[in-house]
Amino acid sequence: DINICTPQGPQPIIDYAALELGHHGLHINARKSSITTAATAHPSAAIMLGTQQIPSSTIAKLLGAAIAHDKTIETKWVLETVFASYETFFANLSRITDAVLVFHLLRFSATTKISFLLRTHDPLTTARAAQWVDEKIAEHFFLACNITNPSLLTRSLMVLPLALGGLGLQRAVATHAVAYTASSNAQKQKPASRKNDEILYTATARNLTAPQRYQLL
Repeated sequence: DINICTPQGPQPIIDYAALELGHHGLHINARKSSITTAATAHPSAAIMLGTQQIPSSTIAKLLGAAIAHDKTIETKWVLETVFASYETFFANLSRITDAVLVFHLLRFSATTKISFLLRTHDPLTTARAAQWVDEKIAEHFFLACNITNPSLLTRSLMVLPLALGGLGLQRAVATHAVAYTASSNAQKQKPASRKNDEILYTATARNLTAPQRYQLL
């Protein structure tokens, strides 16, 4: 990947880079290139790569992470990316009638698909996306298990780790801030996650009876 920052128009740089890379048998793919501008910038002339126009965006992507001068723009990009990533997954999941299979797909796929975005973006920009994913996971889980109007206790058991008597469908909202912090310091993740789990377990187990514990299992 090549990232170029310039206060001037990028066209001369694109032309020069294309020429020099061509001497080595390398070519720039216009469809995978993007010109990033500030949202407040005045429209400029199209940037061309030969006869192909390079698309313009207010979002820059560095190693798959979005960067923008405005957090609102980043939040919108994260949401759109999450919607696109999960659209086919949840559509296919709704056709599966085996509750156990749905559970495993939710636990090992749905809860992890958003992990990269949570680790690489400010929690302020991922909170809405994390909440949406959590809601969709709960919706499909309860639908597969034929559970209507689930109680707070039932929802708590759903997200508690297996080791604490739950089903382990961990909520992204509870971990998105920890995931971002741990991306630069992995030693912080386990203690923070463990603390969140202990708080939830204490609140859940306070009035938990044996029949209730097995309500979902």
